[in-house]
Amino acid sequence: MTPGELVIAYHRGLGDEAANTEFHCSKLGVPFIGEGAQVTDAMIENCIKSHSINDARPQIGGDRLITMGVDQGKTGYISVVDWLFDRHPGTDINAAAIGKLLWFGKFSARNGAIWTS
Repeated sequence: MTPGELVIAYHRGLGDEAANTEFHCSKLGVPFIGEGAQVTDAMIENCIKSHSINDARPQIGGDRLITMGVDQGKTGYISVVDWLFDRHPGTDINAAAIGKLLWFGKFSARNGAIWTS
């Protein structure tokens, strides 16, 4: 890549979040998190303030677990799933896991707004 191509890619990224991400990750080879795309401590606190750690922790020998996943991109996705495990008696091996979607949302990398679907 020539210096001129780097300058063009940089200026293209000034007004376009996707182009800015592409510039940092692909052209410079450095990690990049766009403005408003990073999960903050305050966001996590707001999500868990009405719950205790024991709400999601499976009891010893329990068969349920609640997980949260975040997929970041131009449009990011957040999901909360309640997993039910069918355990083999006397072992720690799962025969099957069935997930029930409890909550799903999307967020915009441009402004960090979260909306549900």
